[in-house]
Amino acid sequence: MSVALTAADVVKARRPTELFRTQIPPNRQTLSTSYAATSDGQRFLVPTAVGDPPEAAVTVILNWARALQR
Repeated sequence: MSVALTAADVVKARRPTELFRTQIPPNRQTLSTSYAATSDGQRFLVPTAVGDPPEAAVTVILNWARALQR
């Protein structure tokens, strides 16, 4: 988001506008920053999800109690 400011005797902010859309995975927004900006604020480095996430594997072990008895 970007907000234009007018700084005179009183600072006035205009309505925020969207700079760009991202596809940051929800689990990336924990305690760390999910992006980096260049010093001039003209470019951003944003980790972006590419493709579909891998499917979670499920392993089912049958007769596990019998295996413990061995």
